[in-house]
Amino acid sequence: MKKQYFPDERDYPKYSIIRHLLEQGLSCTVCWMMTPNDDSGQGGQKGYLKQPNQWRHYDCAVFDYLARVDRESLDIRSIEREDISPIADCRFYWKPFPLESEKRYEYFGGFLNKATGTKLVFIDPDTGLQPANPPKAKDWDKYVRWEEIARIYHAGHSVVVFHYLYLQGETPQKASLIAQRRRSLQRTIRDAEVFVLCRGHLAFYFAVQKKHRDDVRCARAAIIEGWRELPMWLPPIHPGEILKREFLGSMNISQRRLSDAIGVDTEQIHAIVRGESSITVETALLFSRFFENSPEFWMGLQSQYDLETAEDRLAEKLDAVVAHHTTTARH
Repeated sequence: MKKQYFPDERDYPKYSIIRHLLEQGLSCTVCWMMTPNDDSGQGGQKGYLKQPNQWRHYDCAVFDYLARVDRESLDIRSIEREDISPIADCRFYWKPFPLESEKRYEYFGGFLNKATGTKLVFIDPDTGLQPANPPKAKDWDKYVRWEEIARIYHAGHSVVVFHYLYLQGETPQKASLIAQRRRSLQRTIRDAEVFVLCRGHLAFYFAVQKKHRDDVRCARAAIIEGWRELPMWLPPIHPGEILKREFLGSMNISQRRLSDAIGVDTEQIHAIVRGESSITVETALLFSRFFENSPEFWMGLQSQYDLETAEDRLAEKLDAVVAHHTTTARH
């Protein structure tokens, strides 16, 4: 987090997500991981604040606050002086983030003291989640590391980490990078419920304690509902959820009507929608004929879901497998 960005367009969904989590009774401490401003010229993307008709309805209270910050040139810590329910009850950790590796442990120790007694923490690192190839990555010291997230989680907190995506558009490469980090987070904290919410360049990675799951799921539903006109990505997602939300729901088609139209038992459709049954080749062909798309679309959804869930389930075994070229090199 840098002061020069505030109230940039990425701050809007950040504060909105924090507000939704707090509304579900999830007390929260925010770690901004503050770093000095730079001369990059980045930040200051505030055009959305001049378009209230297009943007305000997503979260009126947060939008009005950020618009006033821009209008009155308020500082980044002004949120602590605002009475935006329930953000007024949130704790914020403003201490500058040290780039020296030996000081990081002490920094997060101070943060954990600040977060004592709260259920959830929200982390906003300057460059996001640790990449796959540290420490050669650019700005390596500004990432939050897997062991630091694990330390916070094992102190009893659920964790949300913000990560900025530099790739343009909704591409397979971008989806793959999001999924890779999600799986790395799952391998780091095996007992957590891990998922991602994504809008454009912005990704929010969740690692949820079992004791907080019901409240976080309610908050997640509210976030997706509130920002429903903008693309959100929630992996791994069962094809039945896409069938229910993107096809049956948006087209106002009942499950019974679908089952009658394609000659499949209604209970089979119910099982797919509930995520209890997979889409078979036969089902994919029938769905594609009814919805006028390709069977590859439905099989692709099922294959992606199967791959991601299997990779989570087999993470420990996969980590133990040594690549062929590595074993060859040893001999």
